[in-house]
Amino acid sequence: MAQTISTSKKELEAIFDAKFNSISNTVVEMNDLMKFFNTSFEEVKIKVSNLENKIDEVTKENDFLKQESLKLSKENAKLVNVTNILSKEINDIQQYQQRDCCEITGLLVLPGENTNELVKKVGSLMDLELTDEDISVSHRLPKNEASYSSRLSDGSRKKLAGKTTKALILAEY
Repeated sequence: MAQTISTSKKELEAIFDAKFNSISNTVVEMNDLMKFFNTSFEEVKIKVSNLENKIDEVTKENDFLKQESLKLSKENAKLVNVTNILSKEINDIQQYQQRDCCEITGLLVLPGENTNELVKKVGSLMDLELTDEDISVSHRLPKNEASYSSRLSDGSRKKLAGKTTKALILAEY
């Protein structure tokens, strides 16, 4: 019986050693895997940390750009307002400069014509008595494809002294 026990003991030790080696190998493999996972996890942590830093930088830059955009939008609104005011003032000045201008169209071009006389004749047809003193300058407008050859204008230089716009408009009707 002692021999069976010793054989059994040797067999058990062999079985135990085989199982233990198998388990030991598995533990070593698991330990290696844990080291790999730990290394990978640390790399991921570093990358996440870098990404968080970049996100913080981008967020700060975005906040700055939002403020800058808001500032530029306000400045743009002010400039649009100033531009509108200046455009109105330019228009007012242009209207003021042309307050005594008149353009007459539909008159035939005659050789050697006197445009001042044509203006006075048109005025008389409107029951206006115009003199040479009422007209500072009169001339034909230059020809181009968009204009008629029969346009007569005094440009912005004709002065109808003593004649109001209301009188001229009423005279047309």
